[in-house]
Amino acid sequence: MTKQKRYVVTVDYYVWADNDADAVGQGKIRAHAQDIAHDDRCSVVSIVEQSHGTYGNRHVYGENSSLSQHKPS
Repeated sequence: MTKQKRYVVTVDYYVWADNDADAVGQGKIRAHAQDIAHDDRCSVVSIVEQSHGTYGNRHVYGENSSLSQHKPS
């Protein structure tokens, strides 16, 4: 039997939220559910706001963000 290799998979998905804290909470809840279901250390790395019809993104969560310590309710 060969030993399995470990990989890091990066996934992006859209979340519809009322505000930044709601978006962070939803992301963390989904990541936690994934981690519980598969024991794969799923975590939220960053979140950006991407408005329709714009080229840039507004950084919401990740390094140096005030919401990085936000915990889901």
